[in-house]
Amino acid sequence: MARQVNVRVEEKSIQKVNKWGILAATQLGGFTVILNNSLMNVALPYFMNYYQITTVQTQWIVTIFALGMALTTPLTGYIGNKFGHKKVFILGMSFFVFSSLLGTFSSTFFLIIISRFLQGLGGGIVMPLSMILVFKYFPKNERGLAMGIWGISAMIAPAIGPALGGFILSFYHWPMLFIINIPTSVIALITASYYLKKSKGLEKNTFDILGYSLITIGIVSFLFGIERLQSGMPHYFAWGVLGIGGISLYFFVKNEIKVKSPLLNIRVFKNKVFSIGLLITTCSTISFFTILILIPLLMQEVLLKSPLFTGLILFPQAIAIGIAMTIGGRLLDQKGAFIVLSTGIILLTFSLFSLSFWVGKVPIWIIVLLLIFQGIGNGFINTPSVTMSLNSLRENNVNDGSAIISIFRQIVKILSVVVISIIFEWRREVYIVDVSKQEAGILAIKQSLAFTGTFIAIVLVVLLILRKKIK
Repeated sequence: MARQVNVRVEEKSIQKVNKWGILAATQLGGFTVILNNSLMNVALPYFMNYYQITTVQTQWIVTIFALGMALTTPLTGYIGNKFGHKKVFILGMSFFVFSSLLGTFSSTFFLIIISRFLQGLGGGIVMPLSMILVFKYFPKNERGLAMGIWGISAMIAPAIGPALGGFILSFYHWPMLFIINIPTSVIALITASYYLKKSKGLEKNTFDILGYSLITIGIVSFLFGIERLQSGMPHYFAWGVLGIGGISLYFFVKNEIKVKSPLLNIRVFKNKVFSIGLLITTCSTISFFTILILIPLLMQEVLLKSPLFTGLILFPQAIAIGIAMTIGGRLLDQKGAFIVLSTGIILLTFSLFSLSFWVGKVPIWIIVLLLIFQGIGNGFINTPSVTMSLNSLRENNVNDGSAIISIFRQIVKILSVVVISIIFEWRREVYIVDVSKQEAGILAIKQSLAFTGTFIAIVLVVLLILRKKIK
């Protein structure tokens, strides 16, 4: 009830704000969080050699960030209503600025890990709250375009990150990986402080401590278990941790159904449009990270190209994603969701199967062209699917929907990385007995691409069957 009151009280003030200024602030914030993470991915071998540590220890640079996000993302809806969206967004960006400064001046690997954890805490607030603010200040008939513009940061940042990270490590020292976050974070802070209006925290419900504890244990256990599987730990240990995560999430769902004031309103899954949109968002995430894993493997391990060359190969795809997101968002507002999403999924399916067939047989420029098609398809389904999902919810459920999408994306991203890596290594080990290492790598990449293409083709069939549910 308090959330409904909150929505009504703020309706008049929403009309008076500069929505494009707010979009700029949230886009800068989201871009910085995502770019920071993709910069670190390419730097793992560098840190391993610099500090003379193991691969497992180095992997904590990525893992601890994900764990930090897992702690704060479920809280976003509650604390946003409790203290006001402006205060909470500024808090998240302030965490990010402070942690980037701490990372810049870190003298030990332990301090770098602490910095990354604090960055994760800030990022877990900024990402879902950015979507909430876009939906709060833009009318329904403009949300597709607004989310398309906002989503450019979500897709371009991880695409340009490897090239930028490789450039920084080639010409500068590692603290620049943290320093580069500070200017955009500060600009986002100033812009948010100027354009966002103070809102009273009207959340009167009690905090769901049990629900928060269960979802935190569940997500952290899941992420940790997946990371252990990937790092080669004994499978019984990793599966045990995953089991703990599964049990915790099961009891979290039971708790959220029963309690009067749930941390997350999981009843939004009863909304078929929201659930279909979440499935399509999964397609976008899986296909994007499949490319982000396999193309660097193709270029660097198989064709022996440099990280900078790999980044340049991926750059046209990033541009295509940005353009397609804006066009897709506008088409969503004007033509509805089905035509945009179905076109995007068809392009993803076509590009993935084409890549799986042509890799190793054609010049690199054809690979780049197919990656551009993949980027257009991804741009057509990424933010339009999120917009469709959140548009289908009542205003007082958008906070919960945004947090659920952010959590889901984080889990699917990590799961995609692990599954595709396992498939690649498995198929390469099978083929390397009979053919050269290079040929085995190409065959493994082909089959990994075909695996993802098959999954997305199945989702396309589901979308066509359920098309009457989507407007």
